[in-house]
Amino acid sequence: MYIVFDVKYKAELELVKQQIAAWAERYQVQYTQKTIKYQHRLGLNREKEFTLFSMTWEGAPYKIVNIGNEGY
Repeated sequence: MYIVFDVKYKAELELVKQQIAAWAERYQVQYTQKTIKYQHRLGLNREKEFTLFSMTWEGAPYKIVNIGNEGY
């Protein structure tokens, strides 16, 4: 699983990165991230962190993607 943010502009991407960093610091969560075309992906280490994210995130709109449904 990973979390996806749709970003069209560099300023949008930078804002999302700042919001992620602030959230991760607040809740002491380690994460990975990468940008592919117009999508910024956020990876979390544990399933319970996705639940925490869903319950506490107040930033940019997002989608949670289950890679089991992507045909890998």
